[in-house]
Amino acid sequence: MLYRQARAVLNMLGDARRGRVMLVTVAEETPVNESIETASAVETAAGAALAPVVVNAVLDEIVGLDADIDSAEAAAGLRSARWAGQEACVTDLAWRLPLPQIRLPRLLAAELGPAEADRLADALVSGIEDLHERNT
Repeated sequence: MLYRQARAVLNMLGDARRGRVMLVTVAEETPVNESIETASAVETAAGAALAPVVVNAVLDEIVGLDADIDSAEAAAGLRSARWAGQEACVTDLAWRLPLPQIRLPRLLAAELGPAEADRLADALVSGIEDLHERNT
């Protein structure tokens, strides 16, 4: 019984029309490397097709942030450097794992409530719609 169920799951994952594995990562060096390794293992060992990769908690670029002065200057520099580091990681991910990416924003909230869940859901739907538009 268990063997048949496992075989059915592997057959489904091996058929890209029926199912795909969606990896989720954050835009940092170690998680990106682990996602790339996992993708290789999923494709090689399980023969599964991969879906677009979701990159979670991506910072938005803030244009003009470097123009801030005085005490805000240090914070602006740190924020800009963090954004640049994330961009380097997702660029590396795209180069080493050539799958479409869906980026979800980093939410600066102490707790995730309905408003934050709605924002993440909207970003996910928008990312899926963008992929669909690029493929039609």
